[in-house]
Amino acid sequence: MGKQPGYLRSLPQRKRSAHGRRLGKRVASGLVRAHPAAMSETKKFKDEISPATNAQFGQRLQAALPGFDGDAFIRDADADLDALALKARLKHVARAAVLHWPGPIGELIGVLPDVASRAPAMGGFSVWPMLQIIEDYGLPARNESLAAMVALTPMWSAEFAIRPFLEADQTATLTLLTQWAASPDEHVRRLVSEGSRPRLPWGRQLRRFVADPSHTLPLLELLRTDPSLYVRRSVANHLNDIAKDHPDRVVEVLQRWQREVPSPEMTWICRHATRTLVKNGHRGALALRGFGPPSLVVESFAAAPKTLQFPGQLALETRLRATAPTAQHWAVDFVVHHVRQNGARTQKVFKWREVRAAPGAVVRLDKRHMFKAISTRRYYPGLHRVELQINGAVFAGADFTLNIPDHNDD
Repeated sequence: MGKQPGYLRSLPQRKRSAHGRRLGKRVASGLVRAHPAAMSETKKFKDEISPATNAQFGQRLQAALPGFDGDAFIRDADADLDALALKARLKHVARAAVLHWPGPIGELIGVLPDVASRAPAMGGFSVWPMLQIIEDYGLPARNESLAAMVALTPMWSAEFAIRPFLEADQTATLTLLTQWAASPDEHVRRLVSEGSRPRLPWGRQLRRFVADPSHTLPLLELLRTDPSLYVRRSVANHLNDIAKDHPDRVVEVLQRWQREVPSPEMTWICRHATRTLVKNGHRGALALRGFGPPSLVVESFAAAPKTLQFPGQLALETRLRATAPTAQHWAVDFVVHHVRQNGARTQKVFKWREVRAAPGAVVRLDKRHMFKAISTRRYYPGLHRVELQINGAVFAGADFTLNIPDHNDD
């Protein structure tokens, strides 16, 4: 079996599957450039695609496909692997597999589920190159590709592989996804929502779906009461994608869903689907979540230290006093204005806490925010700013200087 990160192996199978798919959208870390100091502690997920996994894949393909040159595949798949980032490795291995199979692409794709499930079964990262073959080369073998995706997605999500098919034949593929929404397998049902997300992280953007959400909203209607949180989370994430371009439409949909299906599960979907809108201060989303205009006094707000060494923690503290005669519901966030390479700033809103404040209540909050190596942001030294935001409105702010040792701009 292809080796998975230890923390994935330690999870129960269902949680491991869910975590692995969320990870799959985030681990393409080699695609994102980061400051060398900030990258020094980042785990190299690309090494999950290795000579060992290539050898396993090649040997199994050769056993399943007479005429497949396993030795030549392994040689080419291993060539220059060290220099490649994760996504480049996946494409490199997929290209080598297709290169050394002289027959129809449909035959190669058709054996992939058996190759993966043959004892000992493969899983996790080791299945991803198979889905990359489908993503990059599978369109001419549509039937074999779609059948393979259904079989492989319980092992590693096919959310990237389905997207070229949505672009090439939108109507037929959406019809198929409608059928998959009734699958007894939660992984297949989740693929219906996740694979059609307009702005799937690390996936190609589906521009027609970005422009018009009516293409995929019927799929979400079918899945909105799914018994699996794994599926409902994808529905909420899909709506969060749509909200970036059609915020009012998403609020209208969620208002209707709450009327039609009032339940704790639907409340959770509304909360998760509107998280970006709430951070952005969208009034409709705030009202949907019960966040009215706040009435309060900020008695104190502080950020320490004033000079932060990278990596390090920024400590935030605030003291709030409610001034309304009735109870209030606050979404307390903080906004970090990061310095960019050109000296300008770009802001990101982070969730702090939801607070229910009684009349006259004094609320004390503290938070530790870590500045450390991550794959999705490059840090630059200089004067930063952090602000206190409540129900979408900024109430206070403080400056601090980020110091990165041995920083350079190359």
